[in-house]
Amino acid sequence: MIYNEYEVLRLLDKAISDVQSEINKHKSGIIANGTTAQLECIYKEIKRMKTVLNPEVFSPSYPRIIVDSWDFKSTLGNDLLILFEKYKEL
Repeated sequence: MIYNEYEVLRLLDKAISDVQSEINKHKSGIIANGTTAQLECIYKEIKRMKTVLNPEVFSPSYPRIIVDSWDFKSTLGNDLLILFEKYKEL
């Protein structure tokens, strides 16, 4: 199924908010997904995805970070991987 830009934009906005929340947790000393450096990298890539909105022009590398080092039960990790799959279908 090919996803429309509106749906992907909605998911990108949610991901931006969720990742920023995780960064804030880290800065507050609360244990959260990934490391601050990983989350900041993911945040930048998601912002770029939203700007470019074309997987042929920009393909993020953050899925590798999540698959290689995050807990498989991470809701945020799973949401970000789903976002990546939908973005690729644009």
